[in-house]
Amino acid sequence: MSAYNIGILVGIAVALGIFAVIAAINKKRGKPGEFDERQELIRGKAYQHAFFAVMIFSALYGIAVVMVERPLMADGVSALIAMFVGIVAFAVESIARDAFFTAKNRPKSYIILYAAVIFSQIVNAVGNIREGGLIQDGVLTMRVLPIICAAVFAIVLLAIIVKAVQKPKEDDDE
Repeated sequence: MSAYNIGILVGIAVALGIFAVIAAINKKRGKPGEFDERQELIRGKAYQHAFFAVMIFSALYGIAVVMVERPLMADGVSALIAMFVGIVAFAVESIARDAFFTAKNRPKSYIILYAAVIFSQIVNAVGNIREGGLIQDGVLTMRVLPIICAAVFAIVLLAIIVKAVQKPKEDDDE
């Protein structure tokens, strides 16, 4: 088994471990909570905007490929980046409009989790940069995904932190 395959298996094991920890925390706290009607409506709009963001990214990428007459990214990379674009669009809008967390959810645990994901992706990205191969024959390879994943989680984490800092000010205004 190659080091790459071992790395994939370790990554899957870590992801399963994270999900197990989250499930255990939610079970300990009881029912994780439900979104109220206002939040559901906002989340629905955020999903729509995320869908449009994915469509716009995909269309722009398609136009770019046609213009340069060759792919700019390896198979699957553009699809994963499009997914990340949708995640960022949904998360940032939901966070900004107070529909990302239920009343029982605490942003602190998410901040810790997202920081851990960012750290692990940065470690992975540094290894990929050292080994080279982020771009081969002018095409972005799968090795660029840890950098993009870290950026996505950093954007969402930043949105959570900004909202947490703004929230006490909003509460004072009421």
